[in-house]
Amino acid sequence: MHHKQLIGLGKFFLKSLKDYPLHSSYIFMKNYSHTAIRRLFSGKISHDVLVFEVTYHCTKNCRGCYIPKEKRKEKTVIDEKFLLSTIKQAKKLGIRNYGFFGGEPISEHAIPVSLMAASENPNLTFIYCTNGEYVAANDVSFFKNYPNIAFFLSIDGFEGTNDNIRGKGSYSSIIEASKKLKDMRRAQSAFVTIRKENIDEVLSEDFLNHLLERGFNYIQWAKYENNANNGEEVPNEELHTKLKGFRDKTMKMPVFQNSDIMGEFFCLDPENSQNKIYLSINGDMRIEREDMSEIIGNLNEKTMKDILDDNFEYS
Repeated sequence: MHHKQLIGLGKFFLKSLKDYPLHSSYIFMKNYSHTAIRRLFSGKISHDVLVFEVTYHCTKNCRGCYIPKEKRKEKTVIDEKFLLSTIKQAKKLGIRNYGFFGGEPISEHAIPVSLMAASENPNLTFIYCTNGEYVAANDVSFFKNYPNIAFFLSIDGFEGTNDNIRGKGSYSSIIEASKKLKDMRRAQSAFVTIRKENIDEVLSEDFLNHLLERGFNYIQWAKYENNANNGEEVPNEELHTKLKGFRDKTMKMPVFQNSDIMGEFFCLDPENSQNKIYLSINGDMRIEREDMSEIIGNLNEKTMKDILDDNFEYS
């Protein structure tokens, strides 16, 4: 790991001790450290994040959403017993970090099952990836009871750019949700999807400072991908070059940055970038989100270990 990244990571950790309850900081840093060590020293692909698509329901109509519009009307939620049994399998494989994606996972019908999973596994990290709408509009003080829960808030630029992509009012919801979570001292990250329209805006020090001022001290960069081939994807080489340049300029700032497709931010190695497993409601396993990659197995037919062993040199 580059020495500048160690400085940035150290500042992030010290800031987290100030911003979040000590117990939360301990859980997050312990689980992330475990993940980083596995990936740095194993020499193999290390799947250490399991992402559940807990529901496909969402009231938004973000441009380029990979979930078909009709499917977003369904309120089906992942089965509770299936969720718990899957986490039990994943823990045996050393997986300590879990994501709740959608659709929109923070909604009245979807919250109970995910909170149950977090309550049953207090030493694991659970992260909601959310549009912030429910958090902004409702009393979410119950999240104070879950020190092992953190939040990815989807934001794709300043207000004009973000709302052009995600719909009018989306930016306001995210900023209000961020304020609420900051006031509750809940861990939160900006989840920024990079596409041609916003790449120069979001990879700027102005935007990074904008996020820091609003309580974000963790940023997850993701690459926009869509099977429609609509011309909005940034070519890998360009994205890699710009991410690297931005990393070098901002590495000492008190924010931890990670990139989803292009590898860990401190090494940006696309060849070993994929550390996530995505699991659909019906048990299909992929290494990218729903319908964005081939199914590698189904948990109703095989164990997680067997599926991974069949597809990867797993560690």
